[in-house]
Amino acid sequence: MASRRNAASGVLSAALNPERRCMAFYIATFDIGTTEVKAALADRDGGLHFQRSIALETYGDGNGSVEQDAGDWYDAVQRIASSWWQSGVDARRVSAIVLSGQMQNFLPLDQDHEPLHRAVLYSDKRPLKEAEEINARHGADNLWSALENPMTAASILPKLVFWRASFPQAFGRLRHVVLGAKDYVVLRLTGRHATDRTNASTTGLYRPKDDVWHVELLADYGFSLDLMPRLLEPGEQVGGVSALAARQTGFVSGTPVLCGLGDAGAATLGVGVLDDEDAYLHLGTTGWLARLTQTDPVGDMPVGTIFRLAGIIAGKTLQVAPVLNAGNILQWALTLVGHRPGEDCAEYFHMAAAEVQGVTVPDGLLFVPYLHAERCPVELPAPRGALLGVTGATTRAQILLAVLEGAALSLRWCAELLGMEKVGLLKVVGGGARSEAWLRMIADNLNVSLLVKPDAHLHPLRGLAALAAVELEWSHSIQDFLREADLREPASNILHPQPCDEGRRRRKFERFKQCVETLGRLD
Repeated sequence: MASRRNAASGVLSAALNPERRCMAFYIATFDIGTTEVKAALADRDGGLHFQRSIALETYGDGNGSVEQDAGDWYDAVQRIASSWWQSGVDARRVSAIVLSGQMQNFLPLDQDHEPLHRAVLYSDKRPLKEAEEINARHGADNLWSALENPMTAASILPKLVFWRASFPQAFGRLRHVVLGAKDYVVLRLTGRHATDRTNASTTGLYRPKDDVWHVELLADYGFSLDLMPRLLEPGEQVGGVSALAARQTGFVSGTPVLCGLGDAGAATLGVGVLDDEDAYLHLGTTGWLARLTQTDPVGDMPVGTIFRLAGIIAGKTLQVAPVLNAGNILQWALTLVGHRPGEDCAEYFHMAAAEVQGVTVPDGLLFVPYLHAERCPVELPAPRGALLGVTGATTRAQILLAVLEGAALSLRWCAELLGMEKVGLLKVVGGGARSEAWLRMIADNLNVSLLVKPDAHLHPLRGLAALAAVELEWSHSIQDFLREADLREPASNILHPQPCDEGRRRRKFERFKQCVETLGRLD
């Protein structure tokens, strides 16, 4: 964890009275994702009990909006907590509450902490013109130097400018801007507005070198620093559960609520990426490729939207390539073997693997996997999917394999932007890791061995539990806690790349990039 501490917060275990300390057995962990809220009660040995999940609804109008009702996040926490108490869990045995969640949200609140609008998610790209204007006005390179991250339509400032112009009356009542899903839940639990530096890094308003919000940038567009949350360490206590929240959730009033951290940070801890050059790949509906490095001076802004996330490990930076076309492309590919939305994918993974067994992709057949807007390896505000080189002799199996290859080539481009030449073993988590055929394509195209971690959906919760366990003095370190937790996990699998003609693969990769760049210029 980063070294900054709020002396007033002290050691969490000391904040609990002796009677409660004797009864404390669980850490309540919640992950407020894009598609669902996941939760579990973690014990001292890293076991995750009473696992729960509740689906979330996302709203869009076809014009690029991607929104959720923030009340649904808190409602899910209430329902999950209620299910625990109904299952016989004693709320007095919860030592602390810690959350992670989707980052780069924009949620405007009034003075009573009531939402003025639905939460605008990271994938909402309506403020594209606003982002272009901000980059033109301040210079993309200058912004990168200060923020260490790109200013895009997903950033908070363009969303603020867009929202003010679209809803001027509501803007007059704006008093707080919540930047992450878990921060809203923490606010509801404690009455206090805070965020972590990992989430702050994604907003386009945080200056990591100075560890402050970019006051001048806010002021230049007429926004007050008072809108922004306090910056806290992931393990710091934001506050205790308020009397009102205790009545709503059943948690004991005063139960410590930690700041937590954004989903990428929690997953990084949970998967055990803790040392220099450790890397992992998260294959969810969307996903990311990430590499942990020593924090160093920022160089020139890279091509593609590579993010640098602070606040996970002291003295280290997580470099992240966020991809919007990941597991959703795999789901689309499965429709070629009969999968329909809503059906379990497991059977179709096996069907796809059987169909492509022994099949190779012809050199001339190429799939560009951007069926949705993309953030990395290139910024694409609109879908740019394509299948090139189809002939009368092309088979369904070849097309299916080309889809998986195209998604793997996109990840290879991300790995190139991240400078992952020194990475010898890439950990893989997420639902997409269930497809052995896709994993094989990824291993071969990135030329790296894959360590496939089981129970991928639980890693953010495990990371949160490790974080809180250290704060509660249940464990000496995150590493020790994860080591104990690993004893409860099924064994990981390692998949090695197959020998190949790298020159031939490189030529196809370069052709892939040329096709993407050409498609990106189309209106």
